[in-house]
Amino acid sequence: MLPDLSGSLSEGVSKLIQSWVRAGGTLVATGRAATWASEHVLDLGKKDKSKKAGDKPEKLSGMTYAERKKKRILDRIPGALLVANIDTTNPLAAGMGDWIGVLKRGDRTLPVAEDGYVVARFASSYTGAEGVRIGGSISKPNAIKISNTPFMTRHRLGRGGVICFSDDQTFRGFHHAGMRLLLNAIVYGPSLR
Repeated sequence: MLPDLSGSLSEGVSKLIQSWVRAGGTLVATGRAATWASEHVLDLGKKDKSKKAGDKPEKLSGMTYAERKKKRILDRIPGALLVANIDTTNPLAAGMGDWIGVLKRGDRTLPVAEDGYVVARFASSYTGAEGVRIGGSISKPNAIKISNTPFMTRHRLGRGGVICFSDDQTFRGFHHAGMRLLLNAIVYGPSLR
């Protein structure tokens, strides 16, 4: 298991981990480590594919102090409980119901390759922020950005696999719903070669 990383690992370590997975290992990664594994082990590209060519970044220098403060609040996801729909046909969803509430801290999303599996996906925000949010704070633009994106993915790589979670479900140990998926990944993941 590769826990949430605060930094990046060297290119040499990336290649060692990639070789280990290709030889039959199973890597389970959460949070920033999942973003890193998607990019450096699975070669799924840059972590932010939402920006289109020609998009201009918002100029903060043109905003008032109050506008900047409001933008910071709207851009943050300090901790929201969101609905994740489970693919109950996936072996990694053993013992799970159709959906769970998962803790989302930040706007990180997971990429998924065409041959990858989405084990759990954030619900649609067809009714605005309330469609995906159970509790906590999330702005409508962030709810829309996160809706329908993967919460948990699994990719084959050689004889092994990489299982990623968009957020660390062990954070402070107070919310247990996502822990079953994490335990399934650790216990059953290696047998899915």
